Amino acid sequence: MPTTSEDPADDAVPDSAAPQSGYEDFFRENKNRVFDHGRRIANSPQQGEDAAQEALIKAHECWQRVSVMEDPTGWVMRVTENKLFHMRRNGQRLPTVPLTIDQQVVSDHSAEVAASLDFEEAIARLPPQQRRIIDLSWKSDMGAAAIAARLNIKESTVRSNLARARAQLEALRTDDAR
Repeated sequence: MPTTSEDPADDAVPDSAAPQSGYEDFFRENKNRVFDHGRRIANSPQQGEDAAQEALIKAHECWQRVSVMEDPTGWVMRVTENKLFHMRRNGQRLPTVPLTIDQQVVSDHSAEVAASLDFEEAIARLPPQQRRIIDLSWKSDMGAAAIAARLNIKESTVRSNLARARAQLEALRTDDAR
């Protein structure tokens, strides 16, 4: 579906009486992938989940149009990215609420958690486009041509961003090893 605006969700008018057959299956099959994508490319996991949820709601509202698209999941992920872009541009911040938690004794898994968090933190330090490309390449297992098509950029741009991101991640890894 060709769009006239930057955000594909802006062009999609809700289908008020549209049959929602198939949306439930689509949601069950793709929700984790969409939420994971949002969490990985956002400034915070909560912000990514909010954007993914809004994108899935938009897909539900416009399901009659979205369901016939070549790649409905790609459309939802792109709407998620656009929602995050608008959140960043508008300076939207999530409110913080202090939590009171009872202290419990749990086994120590800090080494495994630290290793995975270090990698996730390193990815979070990348510029947004490199973070998005790394996410699509490594976690969604897409090739450079598919990423270029999804992001509407040149394949050479994808390859150079991947190389820069890998170099930056390697530099962070060697700095941490010292």
